[in-house]
Amino acid sequence: MIQRIELKTLLITIILMPVLLMAQGKKPEVLVFGNGIDAYTAAIQSAKSRLNTVWIYEAATLKEAVALPPGNIEGHQDLHSGIWADLLAAAMGAKESDDSLSSIALRPLNPQLILNAMEEEISEFPHLTIIRNTGLRSAKKSKRTWEVVLADRRKYKVRAVVDASENGLIAQLAGLKELKNSIEVADLSTISFSTEHGYFTPLMRTGVIAADAGDGQLYSIPLGQLIQQSSQGGQDKPMGQNIFFTRNTQIIRDLLTHSPEDLPLLAHTGQAAGAAASYVAFYRTSSEKIEVRPVQGELLQYGLRLIPFQDIALRNPNFAAIQRIGATGIFHAIADTDRRLCFAPDQPVLPGEIRPALNELYSRSQIWFAEQKNDQFRLADLLSLIKYISHRGNELDTQVERNWERKFKFDGIYDPELQVTRLHVAVLLDEYCKPFDVRIDLQGRVTR
Repeated sequence: MIQRIELKTLLITIILMPVLLMAQGKKPEVLVFGNGIDAYTAAIQSAKSRLNTVWIYEAATLKEAVALPPGNIEGHQDLHSGIWADLLAAAMGAKESDDSLSSIALRPLNPQLILNAMEEEISEFPHLTIIRNTGLRSAKKSKRTWEVVLADRRKYKVRAVVDASENGLIAQLAGLKELKNSIEVADLSTISFSTEHGYFTPLMRTGVIAADAGDGQLYSIPLGQLIQQSSQGGQDKPMGQNIFFTRNTQIIRDLLTHSPEDLPLLAHTGQAAGAAASYVAFYRTSSEKIEVRPVQGELLQYGLRLIPFQDIALRNPNFAAIQRIGATGIFHAIADTDRRLCFAPDQPVLPGEIRPALNELYSRSQIWFAEQKNDQFRLADLLSLIKYISHRGNELDTQVERNWERKFKFDGIYDPELQVTRLHVAVLLDEYCKPFDVRIDLQGRVTR
């Protein structure tokens, strides 16, 4: 009898397992609160990252929640990207984002077309739940989760929250009064890409938001600016609180103009916050343990710019590779005649230009550079360096020649004597050495 009961129980369990897993899978993991384009992109990014997401806003309709203003948006030239650029493209009837389409869609912005694109995108994610026309009653942070209670007393227990309110309402309700950014940026020059000086700081490696200050200065806002931590409760070390602000942080407050020109910055910030919250929820970890490169990689997968290169279009076949190399600091940005911040893919490269960054990333490269006597940098030299760093043999030459036009989309013919350009170096290093995968901390320091 006992064996029959056990067998019957086992059969029932097997039959119900898919249902149980489905029910478990629908438990919310990320909660987004707030109105605005930043709340929207945070929720969509979390959904794109395959996390069960709840977006709560106080407005009665999506139109009121995002409150898109009509008119021209002139800022962020050649920097529109990610979910925001996808919306602009969809508003123009296109399926893929494009810089030229973004420019057309913004002059002037048609709110109704953007709303139509939003509604269509929302319908693609059944695991995104939207709750309208309600506020928050309370919020409480435990060691591993957040419990958020709505005005109608519905409760949500999640791993991470994105707070897109102006004043950080969720943190206030939870009594978190001593929150600090994981990375404080006292001097904006440490994250400013100057077209005059062309320097690169370690903190720039951690950038997740390419931003235009509107005064000719371009920034890459570090991931640590979105991470909130606290030492409350007698903790020896600040602990990440698994809450991510889109507006209530130092740099974002400084850059906001409270005009329609803020839309691109807020959209990019929301997407970055959504990716960070998704990381915490997926890995069931605390936000001070976030790994920079996986978050950046997730954002790149969905087209968000990390580094504000204005000469590399979204549809450039090597867009992601150049962004990854840009985030390592191997190449510094330079200015063109129109004073745009550029990667300059056709500029020739000398060994000394890439030596400092590569020596920091790979100890083996120091030996190669020490033995390199030629001031020129031919394709054969670059391949020799790659072989030395990545422990590859001469078969690499054949692979590069075979992929020269088909995969890498290089112009011209494969020639070992070719003087290499920034594009050649960036794409081939990214493909065969993967410097972007070298681990860094939230300060941008190489940790290996």
